[in-house]
Amino acid sequence: MTGRPASPAILGGLIVCIAAASLATGSMAAGPTRFSGQAFADYFYNLDGSGVVKNDNGFQFRRIYLTAEHDLSERITSRLTLEADNQALTLNGKSAEFVKYAYLQFKNVAPGGDLFAGMSSTPLWQDAEAVWGYRSVEKTILDSRGFGTASDIGVAMKGVFGQGSPAGYHVMFANGNGQKPENDRSKKGYVAIPIHFRKGIFEPLADYEGGPGDLDKYTLKALLGWTEDKWAVGLEGFRRTNLDAGPGGDDATPTGFSLFGRAKFDKGWGGFARFDWYDPNSNDDTAGYRHNYVLAGLDFTPAPDVHVMPNISVENYDGKSSALPDLDKDVVARITVSFNYKD
Repeated sequence: MTGRPASPAILGGLIVCIAAASLATGSMAAGPTRFSGQAFADYFYNLDGSGVVKNDNGFQFRRIYLTAEHDLSERITSRLTLEADNQALTLNGKSAEFVKYAYLQFKNVAPGGDLFAGMSSTPLWQDAEAVWGYRSVEKTILDSRGFGTASDIGVAMKGVFGQGSPAGYHVMFANGNGQKPENDRSKKGYVAIPIHFRKGIFEPLADYEGGPGDLDKYTLKALLGWTEDKWAVGLEGFRRTNLDAGPGGDDATPTGFSLFGRAKFDKGWGGFARFDWYDPNSNDDTAGYRHNYVLAGLDFTPAPDVHVMPNISVENYDGKSSALPDLDKDVVARITVSFNYKD
């Protein structure tokens, strides 16, 4: 996304709108606006690679978030989150801010369910990120491979099937274009059914998005995770189908799975590890490369909201045909720092 940084105007506008709405409804007593944020930063060094530039290195902020929340009444909450990253740039090449979340949450619209209107979270990897626990180091597999967005503009319902039920739901009908303005008539539907058992979660998920002509696409995904106080493990697998988008008009079917775990040790130390397998088109056994991705690191926590995480990742490219040239592994060493802040 390019353009002028929008954070001062957007944030100021949000505060004015919240104040006006609160005064109009007489609900200013619901509480002050709450501000919070998060930042991920790295020093990285590309030791080897085909998909990355060898010996490239530097300091970077990969993500900076600023969030404002306000209760407009006992049953209506508003939220705005701005994000800046190292991919969205202004016209002169500086990091640009853009809107990540902007929605109203209407509580208890249905028994056990809230309605979200605006740009809110999609269900694609929300629960997977919670089990993984290290979004600051790496995205989950669907996110890292570019199949979907963290937020979308539309309406959503999220809740549980009755009081005390272990099964919940997150249903969304949206543009399908993420944080970008809509550019076609097609829309996207999402359905996730998280089922919690003891300290575990099983979540099947599906989405479907219309495309031009017959080029619709859909995703099937499942998450299985277990979270204890000092450790967690998870397994996430998906299959994406891009109708008639493969060679000769066949369906293209990107497929992958991710196995990950994390643990806390004594004296503010922890560790994490992950293995991803990804095939850009499992319907074609002769073209392209399968990807094997390994990530491991340590987590030092000098303060509750500060994490210093040395880590290394290796991505190997396995050619489906002997005629394909060998590609060097991508080997990236990083020191990642994550910190949260709130008023």
